[in-house]
Amino acid sequence: MTAVSPRRSPLGRLRAIGCVLIGALMLMSTAFADGRPSVFFDTDGYYLMGENAAQAIKRLPAALMGDHKAMTTPVSDDDQIDVTIMGARSALYGLFLFVLDKLAGVWLVAAAQALIGAWTVYMLWKVAASRESERVAGGKPVPPFSQPAPPLWTYLALTAGLAAGSTLPFFATFIMPDVFAGVAAAGFVVLTVFGARLSRLETAGMVLVLTFAYATHATHTLTALATVVPATLLFWWFKAPRDQVLRGYALVLLAMVLAVLSGWAYEGAFALRTGMKLHHPPFLMARVLADGPGREYMRKVCKGPDTPYVICRATRAPLTRSDDILWEESPLIGAFNALKSPELQLRMEAEEGAFVKGAVLNDPLGQFKASMENWADQLSRISVHDPLRDPRQFLANEYWKTTRLVDMIPHPEQCKPIGPGCKPPFDMGLTKHWHELVMALAALFAAWRLSRADVRADLMDRAAPWARPAVPLTVAVAILAAMLVLNAGVCGVISGAFSRYQARIVWIWPASAGLIAIRLGLALPDRLKGRLRHRGTQAA
Repeated sequence: MTAVSPRRSPLGRLRAIGCVLIGALMLMSTAFADGRPSVFFDTDGYYLMGENAAQAIKRLPAALMGDHKAMTTPVSDDDQIDVTIMGARSALYGLFLFVLDKLAGVWLVAAAQALIGAWTVYMLWKVAASRESERVAGGKPVPPFSQPAPPLWTYLALTAGLAAGSTLPFFATFIMPDVFAGVAAAGFVVLTVFGARLSRLETAGMVLVLTFAYATHATHTLTALATVVPATLLFWWFKAPRDQVLRGYALVLLAMVLAVLSGWAYEGAFALRTGMKLHHPPFLMARVLADGPGREYMRKVCKGPDTPYVICRATRAPLTRSDDILWEESPLIGAFNALKSPELQLRMEAEEGAFVKGAVLNDPLGQFKASMENWADQLSRISVHDPLRDPRQFLANEYWKTTRLVDMIPHPEQCKPIGPGCKPPFDMGLTKHWHELVMALAALFAAWRLSRADVRADLMDRAAPWARPAVPLTVAVAILAAMLVLNAGVCGVISGAFSRYQARIVWIWPASAGLIAIRLGLALPDRLKGRLRHRGTQAA
């Protein structure tokens, strides 16, 4: 009979749950130090969508009882949804935010995000750091609960390291969907590389978390789709079990489909009530304009204010920054918001595809060069200045102080000019350099440890490489590294280089280094090991 892991017992489960809760508290450390979770400009839009979705959900019982008008009559907030831009927001994240904020304020939202992050780190640690999960018994894999898991203190050490040295705690309590970029990356690895080591309940939980992560932002899904190529090559080269890989991909695909369906459900219900479709801002148009080829194309084809595109109205604007192009209201600076007409904005969005195609074909090399520069620029940006914004920026602004953000910021009275202040107690420059140092040290350690003789021997085995202890972990680390690079490409090329797009996910790299240390050990030289043992004996 196969021995059962102590963590399968009720006491073992309670210990594991306790460790995850402690991990969540660790990830909330920056909010505790700051005195509040942090919000962003877009937080208000997500809240509005969540409130709108909740109003529609309240009508579901009546609709199920046959009341057709329950699904076709507008709810009170429908007229507040800006159809020109809200298609780019996640209604599911908005519902998550709205419900939890109504229950106990943004602290509960931050706690839930931190808990999801801590549990995801726990699952990645549990399956990746298991020391004997490659063994086979009678030609079949050892059941997951018979695998000796690493000591729980190593999970706490890993999470403490992430809380102290990574960007994760800043985004775990940032009331935005950014934290789920790293959650999605870790979940992809858990299901595809280590899926055979999960119980059914763990698999279901991971699929649900991954579904939510994909639903919160489209870039999370695009990064995962791009990662399938390098991941498949790694699985093929190291002879990963085909059934296991296909099952993992199927579960990831299931999460993506469910995420898309959740968005369609909200958009379909909104269209049924209002007769209007939700649209996306012209992000790609703004990108090619800011990159240069779009401006050159405008000079070539624009013959008048609307000929042949609405964007031709913006010939007086510099059009060098995508944020200005989209959101500035002055026609001397912006283009999209400067139209001040939903009809013209919708027309600009409808013309986006043709404009982008024309701009790229007009100067394909110029656009390729600009896109590669954006990719490289995005890869190096890991500042957490967005989660560290002073709340006074919202409370003192003539527009933002009229939004829901005012009610969401805890203790806003401290943020008034005559109060004690509420600026976060972290220096942005020092924090950025600290994270860069940790990233560099993690990279050096990972490169050194994975180049040791024991790992090299495992990686060079061509008979059954996947059964060698270091191979699955090395593949997992390589996939996570690929996700870091591809996330920068997806965000930089499509939207532009903004710090939070990369900072939100880079914590998976020091996490990878920590997993290497836990699973493979530090591989200290024998001479140093001897000295440590000698000192330990003397101390005893």
